Amino acid sequence: MIQIVEIVVSFIETFLGIWFPVKILRNKKIDWMKNGLSAIILTMLVWWLNQYDIFSMTFTVMGILMMSIGSISTYREKFFDVIPIVGIYMLFVYACDFFTLSLLGVITNDSEFARYVASGMSYERSVFLILTKILLIIGINIVGEAYYRYGIKQYINRKCSF
Repeated sequence: MIQIVEIVVSFIETFLGIWFPVKILRNKKIDWMKNGLSAIILTMLVWWLNQYDIFSMTFTVMGILMMSIGSISTYREKFFDVIPIVGIYMLFVYACDFFTLSLLGVITNDSEFARYVASGMSYERSVFLILTKILLIIGINIVGEAYYRYGIKQYINRKCSF
């Protein structure tokens, strides 16, 4: 049961990571079949890597590259357009993770909660992962919509164009 939750949330994370750059760059709708297939392949790899180390910077960089390649192959975007957005997405993933860890640590009044959740598979970790991914889904959708709806895209393009 715990492994299934781990796999499902890894799938959600990779699915969103492949789609998010395209939402930001072109405001495209999700291609469920292609995105899902790419996410399944990446989920298997992410799950395998998580068996060795959960919060590794090496695996984070590999994840950014893999999701960028998944987004490029699925939606035919340019690599140098996609990779910084996937990097920002991963920063958002970590922000959601650490916010949820802090929140659950305060709620449970346990100063060792983060270490316990990050150290291995448990029901507490499953609850943490589910809450984190719910926060991630909500946040990514809000950011993606705000990027187009409120003119953030034009501001960022003017300030960050090379």
